[in-house]
Amino acid sequence: MQLDEKNTQALCKALQALSDEHVLGMDAGALTAAARPYPNDASFYLETLFPKRTARHAQEQGEAPSGAYPRLLALYAKASGGAFDPQDIEADSDDGWNSLTLVFRHLGKKQRIKVSGVEDSDWFAPDFVKALNRFAKRIALPGRWVDFHNGDDACTSIYVPEAAQSRFKALKKKYSTPSEEDEGGWTPELLASALASSIHFPPALEVQLDQEQLKLRKAAWPPIEARLRDFHTKSETKLIERYYLSGAEPKTSDLWDSDPLPLVYRLWLHPDQSDASWCAITERVLSYQGDGDSQLRRDRFIDTSLIESRKIFQRQVPGGADFLGDARERLTLFLQGDRYRHQGERLYYHGAFRHAHYVGQCQWLDATAPAERRGMHCDPSLAEYWVDYLCGPDFERFMRGDPDTSPYRYFRAYLHQIARYTAPVDGGPDHARQDYCQRCRDALDARALPAPLDTWWAQAKAKAIRSSL
Repeated sequence: MQLDEKNTQALCKALQALSDEHVLGMDAGALTAAARPYPNDASFYLETLFPKRTARHAQEQGEAPSGAYPRLLALYAKASGGAFDPQDIEADSDDGWNSLTLVFRHLGKKQRIKVSGVEDSDWFAPDFVKALNRFAKRIALPGRWVDFHNGDDACTSIYVPEAAQSRFKALKKKYSTPSEEDEGGWTPELLASALASSIHFPPALEVQLDQEQLKLRKAAWPPIEARLRDFHTKSETKLIERYYLSGAEPKTSDLWDSDPLPLVYRLWLHPDQSDASWCAITERVLSYQGDGDSQLRRDRFIDTSLIESRKIFQRQVPGGADFLGDARERLTLFLQGDRYRHQGERLYYHGAFRHAHYVGQCQWLDATAPAERRGMHCDPSLAEYWVDYLCGPDFERFMRGDPDTSPYRYFRAYLHQIARYTAPVDGGPDHARQDYCQRCRDALDARALPAPLDTWWAQAKAKAIRSSL
């Protein structure tokens, strides 16, 4: 969470007061020496002002838990200034690294710290700091660790006297991004506001894989992850990986305002790839309704999921590899089929036909805009789906709107342009526009159109005939 000048000054003032009170040795000159003191995040200021008391690391460790957590324990121990000095650190697990136990010697005695939520991942488990503080309390260490997260990939934890822990946690709540399992990173006012606009997921369609299935699933993940990382942050990719391995949803505490797993991801990456599973996933998204959600919020969730899915289909991976791999054909056939619709539109094309785009389309048909600005109907093969959309409820609402608005007037003009274009002539200078308009005319004439669209189209064709005479 980036802090502006006002919040930066307030945080630094609070840290200075705590440093003076508890003799923490804050290096105020380090902040002055920084080239750009703000805007930055709280974890940056903690590391800058208390370099000897902090442990800074990435959320993504880049190595297996067996190596990552012994290294983290040594790093956190160093921040204690010698109060905690573990030796001969080892990590072990008896549940496939879903959790782990750190074994070490401290002051001549063998000690253990149990860390939950590891999930055999290189992603930092929030329980690590909690487990470390439970251990500190058990052996009566004079200090505790407080972790500050920047909302992306960095975490800075500071070791402070136990008497100062609650006040540092208060600063964390006010100035730091909440960790994965910590909603407490918000002030009550911000939390209430975020919860009011956050989506609430229905029960997830999770899958429990056996060890052999999980092993195969993990082996197939790296090439998919490589493609995802071209378009997603590390945090987002980890969320998708968790879904890929178990079907687990994002946590409600993450306060999402749109679907972080668009429908195409939910289908493509779910552990259960059966037709029945795909149908259940699709029906679940289309019937989404969070507790207390309005119709507007429900539509926002579904619209975003479908529109983002269509964008995913258009992604190009550097090097020419297909972003969706072998799944593209099956996904395309499933989503463009007639079995499922939202607001009258087929799922693959949902959101492709926006009313405001008729301006650019008219300019192209008038030859006043180049081909790359052809707008929403740049692919002639979309003509059938466009007419399908025109016969649905979303366009019906549009036709009941104000006839003096720009999209409304341009749509009527657009129909007239389609109607007046001559039949395509192979090799002719205007073949692209002629062929496109012929496809649109054929699609409009191939089915019964709703009123008043049927009248508008009949008038456009009649005017084109009169013009030709």
